[in-house]
Amino acid sequence: MLVASFSLTSSVSANHTTEHIIQQLQAQIQALLQQIQNLQTQGGGGSSTSFCHTFATNLSIGSSGSEVRALISILTREGFPANEDAEVGIFGEQTATAVVGFQAKYGILQTGYVGPITRAKLNQLYGCSSTPVISGVSGPQSLNVNQQGTWSVTASDSSTGTLRYSVVWGDEYQYQKSSSQGLSVPIASQQSAIFTHSYSQAGTYTPVFTATNSNAQSAQTSLSVNVGDTASVNNVPYIIRRPDTTKTVKTGEIVSFSWTAIDPDNDDLSWAVDWGEYKGGSTGIACSIYATQQNRANRSFSADHAYTSVGNYTVTAYVSDCRSGTNSQAHFNVHVEEISTTSNFTIITPSMLPNAKVGTNYSAFFGTSGNTNNDTEFWTVVNSSLPPEMFWYNQTSCNGACSLLGTFKSSGTYTFTLKVTAGSQNATKQFTLTVDPAISIPSSLLGDANMNGVITIGDALVVQLHVDGTTLLTGQALINADVNRSGAVTARDVTLIANYAGGLIKEFPFEKDLLTYSSPTSKSTTPNLASTIQAMMQSLRSISTQLDSLK
Repeated sequence: MLVASFSLTSSVSANHTTEHIIQQLQAQIQALLQQIQNLQTQGGGGSSTSFCHTFATNLSIGSSGSEVRALISILTREGFPANEDAEVGIFGEQTATAVVGFQAKYGILQTGYVGPITRAKLNQLYGCSSTPVISGVSGPQSLNVNQQGTWSVTASDSSTGTLRYSVVWGDEYQYQKSSSQGLSVPIASQQSAIFTHSYSQAGTYTPVFTATNSNAQSAQTSLSVNVGDTASVNNVPYIIRRPDTTKTVKTGEIVSFSWTAIDPDNDDLSWAVDWGEYKGGSTGIACSIYATQQNRANRSFSADHAYTSVGNYTVTAYVSDCRSGTNSQAHFNVHVEEISTTSNFTIITPSMLPNAKVGTNYSAFFGTSGNTNNDTEFWTVVNSSLPPEMFWYNQTSCNGACSLLGTFKSSGTYTFTLKVTAGSQNATKQFTLTVDPAISIPSSLLGDANMNGVITIGDALVVQLHVDGTTLLTGQALINADVNRSGAVTARDVTLIANYAGGLIKEFPFEKDLLTYSSPTSKSTTPNLASTIQAMMQSLRSISTQLDSLK
C-alpha cells in the first residue's frame, strides 16, 4: 500500500526573493500531483477477474451513464486513464484519447469512437457473457459430384443478440449467414441456420461450421462428407413464351420484348439477346456470382430496343441455366419500316448546334413543331450518349422547347441522337456539337483600344486620336474603346481609360444613354491631344501622391 505524504512550506527565509518563493511552491505542487496520479494508478490499474461488463451501445464524445463509467474503468485497467472524465462520468476528449490508445494496442482502426468493432473487443476481454454452444449439426455425409446437400446447425448462447453462422466447405468456397431468430432476454435459447452446397469434384471434405455471438465469442464443429464421382444430370432450360414470330416496328420506335423460360432443375437462368442490327451487339442479364446457389431466379426477361434503319432483322434470345454452360435459343423476325411522313411533328433545332467553349456555361435548346394536341413531350437519347458534363434541364416538362446544359472540361466534337415522343407521335434527329478550347486572353477586352491584351495609358492616347479624328478605330478596337457603353466613343471614354490605367477606378461605369454622341471631328465638344495628355499627367501626379502617403 502506498501512503501519500506531503507538506507545504508555510514560511520562507527572508533572504529568498519572490521569484524563488514561487519556484519552490510550484515544485511542491508538481510533487503533490505526481503522488495523486500514483495513487489513482494503483487503485484502478490492472485487470480483475471479478470485473465484467457487456457493452451494448456505441459510445462517442458527449455520451454518459453506466456504459461510459465502465469504459473509463476498463481503459484505466488497460493503461489508458481518463481521470478528468471519470470524475464527471462523461465521454470527453480525454476518454477519446484513451480509446485511441486502446484501439492501437489491439490493432483496431484508431478513431476514438467506440463502435461495433471496438465493442466486440471490449466484450471479448471484459464481457459477462458465455461462449456459444453448438448442440448439433445434421446433413448428408455422402453426395455425388454437383449434387446439392442441405445442412442444419443448432446452437445456443446465454447472451442477448443474434448468433452469426459461417461455414468453410473445404473446397475454399465460404460465405456467411445470420440466424433467422434473435434473442431479447439473456437466457439460453436454441437458434439454427440452414446451409446448402454442392461439390464440383470427387473427394472427402470436412466442412467446418462456426457460431459467433455479438461479443465475438465463437464455437466450431465439423463433419466429414464423402463426394463420389457420379455427377448429377443437368437438364436444359427452354423458352416457353416469346414475342410474335414476325413483328413490324418503325425506325426509332422503342419497343419492348419479353420471354419466359423454365428449367426442370429449378436452376437460376441468365439471358442474352442479339438484336441483329449491330455485329456482336447484345443485351441481357448474367449469371449470379453465387452460381452454386440455385433459387429459380430470372424466369422471365424483358428488354427494350429501337432500330435506326429500315430492314428485316432476326432476333436471337439465349437462355442458360448458369450450370455447365447449356443453353437454348429462340428466333423471331422484326420488320422495320420508315416513320410515316404524314405526321407534322418534327424537331426544328438545327443539327449543327452552336459551338461551346471549355470552361464556359453552355445551353442548347431543342424545340418541336406539330404538337397540335399539346401532348407532354418526353426526350430521350437513343443509340448514343450525351457529351460528357452535359445534362437535361426539365427533361419531361418542356413542351415545345427542352434544353441541355453543361460546362465542358475538354474540347472535341460530339454526335448524339435525340428522340422526342408526344402522345402517338415521335421524332428523331442527330445532332453535332463542337466544343472549342478556352481562350486565355479575350479579344474583346473593354478598354483595350490597341488590342494588345492589357489596358494602359497608351490605350487612352489611341482613343484620343480617334476622338480628334486623327486615326479612326474600327472593328473590335472601336467596340473596346466605348468603355461606358454609351454607343459612341467620346472624350469621356478617354478620361475613363486614363483613370483605369492610373488605378483611380477599378471598373468602367455603365453610362448608356447618359451622354450625347459627338463627332470625332468636332472641336467644340472634344479636348485636343495636349489637354488630354495634361489630364493624364494630373492623374499620374495624383497616383504618385497616393503612393507617397502609403510610405
